[in-house]
Amino acid sequence: MAKTLKRMAAILILVMMLVALVSCGGGNVESESESQKESESSKPVSGEIEDESNSDSENGKYSKGLKFTSNGDGTCTLSGIGTCTDAYVAIPPTSPNGELVTNIGDSAFSDAQNVKYILLPSSVDTIGKAAFGNCPSLQEIEVATGNRNFHSDNGVLYSGDLSTIYAYPAARSDSSVVIPVSVTEIKDMAFYGCKDLKTIKFAGTSSDWKKIKIGEKNYGIDSATVEFSKGK
Repeated sequence: MAKTLKRMAAILILVMMLVALVSCGGGNVESESESQKESESSKPVSGEIEDESNSDSENGKYSKGLKFTSNGDGTCTLSGIGTCTDAYVAIPPTSPNGELVTNIGDSAFSDAQNVKYILLPSSVDTIGKAAFGNCPSLQEIEVATGNRNFHSDNGVLYSGDLSTIYAYPAARSDSSVVIPVSVTEIKDMAFYGCKDLKTIKFAGTSSDWKKIKIGEKNYGIDSATVEFSKGK
């Protein structure tokens, strides 16, 4: 009889221990489930993405140290290289003061010895006189998507309608360039310092070429041979 009671007591203790273990385990499962729910709720819902321009600026996509001059109407002009030492200059769409960058000023990149690449933001709509003149290391000018005022063709900067050439980068290694017949103006110093340029292939006649308004100090054009794809 005594042995039977001992066995029953042992079984009862074992059952109580199992119940306690299951109870503790269930509590942990519930806690983990709640934690997981909280973690998931903190994730951004589709569409709740931070503004890309702010994010890019904070991540250092745009160059710092550039010089800006206010236009007094919420917009500004990039007036100089300032303290920027980047070889790849990515011009921000807004200045540090929050003004929209709409203009590249006269001679803004003049004598910028180390600049190799320049990215124009979609906000820019005007470019001043000889803005990229005497920029000896410049290889390419890019234009951000959405900018309809300007167009880059293999690094050469045109107006959006391809009627004007603003800059043929001085450090381009190509010995020849094709200029479309749509061009009616070549800005001052657009072809300044182009040592490797030997041939200009114009997609028009000699008469069409003579009608083009060619600005000052385009020595790269003077030293190159102009070929015409059409007759006189």
